[in-house]
Order: sequence, then C-alpha cells, then structure tokens
Amino acid sequence: MASSLARFLSPQGSYAGFDIVRVGIVWAQKNIASRFPNFSFVHADIFNKHYNPKGKLSSSSFRLPYEDASFDFVFLKSVFTHLLPDSIQNYLQEIGRVIKPTGSCLATLFLMNPESTELIRRGQSSLNLLSYSDDCYVVDAKFPETAVGISQSAFLQWCEKSGLTPKPPIHYGSWCGRQDYMSYQDIVLLSPAVQGDQLGQDFTTAW
Repeated sequence: MASSLARFLSPQGSYAGFDIVRVGIVWAQKNIASRFPNFSFVHADIFNKHYNPKGKLSSSSFRLPYEDASFDFVFLKSVFTHLLPDSIQNYLQEIGRVIKPTGSCLATLFLMNPESTELIRRGQSSLNLLSYSDDCYVVDAKFPETAVGISQSAFLQWCEKSGLTPKPPIHYGSWCGRQDYMSYQDIVLLSPAVQGDQLGQDFTTAW
C-alpha cells in the first residue's frame, strides 16, 4: 500500500505507517522513506502471539504515536483480522482520536454474520472460524491472533462507541465462500462525521 501511495501522494501530502513486524518496517524505511521524505515508518513492538511473540507492548492499551486529529485518511489492511476484541476496541478509540473530523477510515476484517456463519457450516469458507470468546472467532485457539473473525453487530457497536460512523454498504469479501464479492476480506468504511467533498491528492494518511 505504501509503495503504491508513494507515487500517488504529492509532496504536500504525507504517509505515516507502523507495524509490529520489524523486518517490514526496516524494508519500508530503506526502500520507500529513503526516496520519499514525506513517508515515515515506525516499528511498534506490540505483542502478538503469532506475529511478534517477544513484543513488549499491549495492543489493548497501545496509544498510536500520532497527534489528535492529524489524519485525513486511516486504513488498516488485515489488522483487525489479527486482533482480539479488547485490542480492536482500543484501536477504534485511537482511530477516533487521530482522525480529522472530515476524515475517513477503511478497514478490512472477517465479519461474522448469518451468511458467513452458514457458509462456514457448509464447509465453503477458506477459514474455519470457530467461537473463541464473546463476539470473537478464531481458527486456532492456541494462537488466536493467527486469524480472527468478529461479530458484525458487535463491531459496528464498537465503532459507534468510538465516535466512528459506518458508511453503508459493507463490501463483503470472498473469504467465507461468497460468489459475489469485491475483495478477499470484508471492507468497512468509517467516518467521524458527515463527509463533504471527496479528498484530493494532498492529504495525510496513516497505516
């Protein structure tokens, strides 16, 4: 995503990204930030049993290293698919804090609803997500962060509590065996307020 946006954002725009996998951040710093000074990348040493088992920070209390209302656009590509409910709720609160009142957020995830639940039951899903805790489904109870599905109704409630309004429609993915889809994961668009004109190329983006 950062590589693509490096050729889209003008010098007046900027990109700030973080990840828990250090090797990815090192690569981005060497290959992107070195060529595009308006791009920055930070390693967040957050514990994840699957992806960063030696991490020292907790995703359920992590504070994004950015100022309030500093981003026009926030996106999370396959982030919520590796977080448990308390961490997702914390991230939503933090997104609500760092996004501008006129900003937008795009997040991908695995939403559990009657359709996806039935497709999993039929064996048509690429992921056999099973109940793990309230509103949470995983493929491996020993390493739950490997792949996480979240109750759609619970997720939308968490968004509202964080001051983020879902923008219909939800763009459902093919992960559970759907024949009509936009991408592999489900895509949700969120906004903290009613949107005005569409953003142009000179905007600040995170993740």
